[in-house]
Amino acid sequence: MELGENSDVAISGQPIPAAGPFTISIWLRRTGDSSGTQTHVFGNGAGTSHLGFRCALRESLGFRPALSGWKGSAGDINFDVQATSGPEIVLDKWFQVSYQWDGTTTAGGVKVFVNGALQASGTAKAMLPSSTTPTEHLNLGSTETSRGFVGWVGAVYAYNSVLSEAELRNNFDATRMQFGV
Repeated sequence: MELGENSDVAISGQPIPAAGPFTISIWLRRTGDSSGTQTHVFGNGAGTSHLGFRCALRESLGFRPALSGWKGSAGDINFDVQATSGPEIVLDKWFQVSYQWDGTTTAGGVKVFVNGALQASGTAKAMLPSSTTPTEHLNLGSTETSRGFVGWVGAVYAYNSVLSEAELRNNFDATRMQFGV
């Protein structure tokens, strides 16, 4: 599916719990740049006054992936993990980017992967009650219309669990040929 800077796909219901655990793996290929400091790929929070999470590519870090989560009040960031090294998500090349949170405050419970390899990990400040529901629906391609992902999304896999590094690598290896990687 091709997405432009001001296009997205809204996903009704809440297939991913805001309180975790979750793993989201997305095959994507950037074909252009969006305005702003980060390109929003997937999530359900439009800012720090919302309850939810945002999977993004941070432009200041060479379009490397980042995962942010909020506890529901302005400035109340629960976690913000970003890859500062490893592969850049360059134009016109397919990548599988995976984001996960184990739903706890365990050290290293928030992780970001590129092509099945761990790129960054961090720790959430707080656990959210299991009954917590996001304040907004999920969007693929953007969580704010001014910072949408520009490119192709080949596949999205969402799990209500944390996949192991071996499972993520196996999933990457099983699908990579479809994307010429």
